[in-house]
Parts: sequence; C-alpha cells; structure tokens
Amino acid sequence: MKKSGRRNIILFLALLLLPVVGCNQELQRISGKVALIGHEPFTHISIKDENRVEYKIVGPLAGKLAGEFQGKTLTLEGTISRKAIGPGFPAEFTAIRIID
Repeated sequence: MKKSGRRNIILFLALLLLPVVGCNQELQRISGKVALIGHEPFTHISIKDENRVEYKIVGPLAGKLAGEFQGKTLTLEGTISRKAIGPGFPAEFTAIRIID
C-alpha cells in the first residue's frame, strides 16, 4: 500500500473518532452564589459552591448572569471547560442553562 493510502486511512479513522472524543463531557450542575470578581478591566463572573470552590463562568450566559443575577444563589448546568491552575486562575465552567 502506498504511503498516501495509509495516510488517508489514518486521517479517515481519526475523523471518525473525533465526535466520540469531543462529546465525553457530561453536563454537571453547580449550585452557589454568583458574584463579580476582580477590578476593572479585569473582572469576571463566578460562582462559589457549597465547598467554597470558585468557578469562573464562561459562555453565552456569563453576561446575563453578571447583569441580572449577582448576589443570588443559583444552580447552573454546564461543563467544566478548564481545570483550575492555581490561585487566581479558577476552573472555568461553561454555563448552558440556569436551573433556578
């Protein structure tokens, strides 16, 4: 078999596996108090759960949460899009839906 044929087969198999690898994150629910953290221009919206773990909220709902839900306790559904990497760099939570 020619090298280009092998390369095409490997590329085809990789493309078949791509949706399986990308969809392995399950939706999670996080409950806590929503707060705006930081000083301008370096602010971000976050939620701190009952274990006092802080998550930076990213995604399409971040603006709505910052504008309408500051100081309120909510349950959000979404995925953890990035793990925490130390103090000042909390885990990122991509909020998809506001439960309550």
